[in-house]
Amino acid sequence: MFGRMGCFNLLLVWSLSLIASIASNKAEKDHPDNLSLAGDGFDTVIKAKAAVDAVPHCKNKVSCADILALATRDVIGLVGGPSYSVELGRLDGLTSTSTSVDGKLPKPTFNLNQLTSMFASNGLSQADMVALSGAHTLGFSHCNQFSNQIYSNTVDPMLNKTYATHPAPTNVSPKCGPRHSHQHGPNLAQGV
Repeated sequence: MFGRMGCFNLLLVWSLSLIASIASNKAEKDHPDNLSLAGDGFDTVIKAKAAVDAVPHCKNKVSCADILALATRDVIGLVGGPSYSVELGRLDGLTSTSTSVDGKLPKPTFNLNQLTSMFASNGLSQADMVALSGAHTLGFSHCNQFSNQIYSNTVDPMLNKTYATHPAPTNVSPKCGPRHSHQHGPNLAQGV
């Protein structure tokens, strides 16, 4: 999410993460906070990059970051989201270290002040924070990232009481399905 360059951009994290771990270096993609990024997604980007590079006049002209940006746009369209243009020209990183992720990704337990501070330290406003958080309408989170808010002895007072006492273990956001939606804002307002 917050990349090494201080940019809140999952595309950057993914493109930098395509560099694999070796015995002497653990890559960004293998940091515990990035383990929810699907391995088959990385494989797809790598295969697409190889296919583009197989065309002689295209070799080394298209970055994995651009491929991922285009694929993201296409997937959002396939699940009913808006169509949008993608500016191309991103560069892939040359190094990748797990330690570069430390302290750069907001935790699910962060309160508003912590989130605002983290985004501000990267030059982003609260409006940017809400827009970027709401942009994550597809995907999942591992239970260990939020289960303490649902399955603890005390219910998080910020959660909708009905939802908090009757969670759906396989669908944490009961109003969002496998389609692109605009439910992020309304769900936040309702505490779900």
